[in-house]
Amino acid sequence: MIVPVIAVSAGPLDSVAIDPGATIVHPEKTVMVPVNGAVGSDISISSRAFLSIDFAVQAGKQVTLLVITDAQKREMNAGRPITGRPRVRAPIDGTASQSLTVSQGGYYVAILNSDSQPVSVTYRVCARAF
Repeated sequence: MIVPVIAVSAGPLDSVAIDPGATIVHPEKTVMVPVNGAVGSDISISSRAFLSIDFAVQAGKQVTLLVITDAQKREMNAGRPITGRPRVRAPIDGTASQSLTVSQGGYYVAILNSDSQPVSVTYRVCARAF
């Protein structure tokens, strides 16, 4: 029996290619970032790597991408200012990718929303050792 395809829908990140040789360290996930809130993921990198954060932000909206170390996350969770600069703190919108070089260790990737409405964001994180 042949089952007809009723509808095919592209995923939000289908237009963003994954670097050959990269490993997905956080699978594609769609989240609703609350008003004046954040959604994030802890990731672990086993060796020096190119880190790629691919994202698709709800049309017409802008959020902030934040990447900090585990030590900075502990400071933030304790209510203290973080020591040093975040690895990334950048406004993002549309569908694209942000890349950076990281050393072995733990990192926290967060999406921050200062909009007056919740914002839908799809993201994934990939790493390619070098």
